[in-house]
Amino acid sequence: MTQQGAHTPLITVALVNYNGLEFLDACLGSLREQESVRIETFFIDNASNDGSAAFVREAYPEARIIENADNLGYSAALNQAADAMTGDYLLALNTDIRLEPTCLARLAACIERHGDETCGYAQGKIRYMTRDGTPTSRLYSTGHLFALNRLVYNRGAGQVDRGQYGAEQRVPGGNAACLLIRREMMEDMRTDVGVFDPLFFLYGGDVDFDWLAVLRGWACWYCPEAAVFHIGEGSSRVSSRGYSAEFINARFLAMLKNDRPADFLLDLPRILKRNVQDIGAKVLGNPRLLWRLPVHLLTHLVPAIRSRRATRALRAHPAMRPREWMRWSTALLKESIQAAGQKG
Repeated sequence: MTQQGAHTPLITVALVNYNGLEFLDACLGSLREQESVRIETFFIDNASNDGSAAFVREAYPEARIIENADNLGYSAALNQAADAMTGDYLLALNTDIRLEPTCLARLAACIERHGDETCGYAQGKIRYMTRDGTPTSRLYSTGHLFALNRLVYNRGAGQVDRGQYGAEQRVPGGNAACLLIRREMMEDMRTDVGVFDPLFFLYGGDVDFDWLAVLRGWACWYCPEAAVFHIGEGSSRVSSRGYSAEFINARFLAMLKNDRPADFLLDLPRILKRNVQDIGAKVLGNPRLLWRLPVHLLTHLVPAIRSRRATRALRAHPAMRPREWMRWSTALLKESIQAAGQKG
């Protein structure tokens, strides 16, 4: 375990890219500016056709480039970096992110401060920025919140930052747009499907990671002093084409893989009610989801069952019961909703 102040931490950055050329200079440039840490960068390109790899090779020769012949997805690309890393931590990072110079040092220090509390990973205060890189006061995420209906929320999402999330605290999970993870935690969670499950191609991999992490006894902490700016879905399909079947079904795949049958049955009424409402609203906006959702889910049932079997040992003796975790998370969600209703 890396001791705070013992040496300058080495952070392995896993920057996963698919046609994100327009974001790369700002993102990689902010990595160069990081203070009080050492960095090794893996640039994993998922078969882009916009010249991304060539740009990085020329402008950021310090980055180690992995060029995949096909788009393997976010989780599989993170596994490639996790398998090759030499750092004390792995940073999962989206391309449409810019970090303040002290961000990574603050996240690493936060993990070490709470090491005795089994802190294995941490995220900073992620705020939106415009496409031209101008920071806004609107929050993107201050951690993941899990409700008993199995919907997952970004704490504070869309709220104006008035300092309402100014306390460093444990949170139920973290957003993998920018997430720092201790190496020991990743090794503890490694299974036959990898540290991160390729079942979740683009969405939901961090939710799955959170779920298994709490069962293993690992805690996530939120560090408000670590400033992160995010365009938000800058390189994904959510904003440009509406909610996809993959985005919506990630919640059901996470349930299928991780939920305990008894817990699922206890919460089934609230799961059905909230998900019918949510999916119904999305189908009204995109009627094609009516057939795309079941087709996508059916094609992923067998891989989900295989993943469940592969991670059986991680769920065998939970450090915290999932419903206890979700009750705590639901309480935080109610606080967040109250914060949204307060006037600045």
